[in-house]
Amino acid sequence: MVLLENPAVALNIGVEDILEVLEDTLKEKNWHEFEIANLKLLYVPYFVFTYDTLVEHEVEGQAMSQGFGGGQMMINGVSGELEQTLSGVLEQQPINYQREIKHDISYDLLKPSFSLEEIKRTAQVKIASQFGIASKAVNVSGFRQIYWPIWRVFVQLGRQVQKMNVDAVVGITLNMDEVPTREKNWNESFSETLHQMMTPSGFMKVLSNAFSRLSGKAKAKTGEAKATSGASLDWLLKTKTGQYVLIAILILILFLLLT
Repeated sequence: MVLLENPAVALNIGVEDILEVLEDTLKEKNWHEFEIANLKLLYVPYFVFTYDTLVEHEVEGQAMSQGFGGGQMMINGVSGELEQTLSGVLEQQPINYQREIKHDISYDLLKPSFSLEEIKRTAQVKIASQFGIASKAVNVSGFRQIYWPIWRVFVQLGRQVQKMNVDAVVGITLNMDEVPTREKNWNESFSETLHQMMTPSGFMKVLSNAFSRLSGKAKAKTGEAKATSGASLDWLLKTKTGQYVLIAILILILFLLLT
């Protein structure tokens, strides 16, 4: 059991939970199969602080002050980057702190790379950059250090290994933008489209998308400025000939959507 100088946020996502979190997260990027190559729990130092902005300018010869915003923010004590996602969690979720790490999971306790004064200056500059104002117009205060548990996971996605930093409190992947999206194969796209067409609204959406593509391709070739998808829909759905033709063009619709 380790007694911490600064409090740590209590761990909620354990080893038994991380696989489910990764499955749900990677599905958003169309990854249904993956392998965990490496897994490590880190306690990352963050500094929580408050900020406010005040810009002075002259209006008709008189000095006026204008505030651009203020609130609470977190900055990573290792990278020096602002952390808006975890800051939002801190404000919106009930957070439990602990001075002792009581679980038996192996972990690394990271140390800050910056002094407190360096963190203050960096935070001021980063906030000013967000608002597009001079750093002197930003006031930062109330700095306190905490440790936030983060799972650093390396997953095998196809032929590549991807690092994922997963918050161990609510399960948010902090570097989701770095995870590549897997391109769907033909069978997956076909099944998804077919499933969508099982409902009237889904069917109309697929049909509308197909005609939009047809219309777009026709415009590119002929330079026509007016779309005719609405009239085509009426003809297909309200005439006998159109209903017969509809069956035949479904294959074309699927082909256009999948290529």
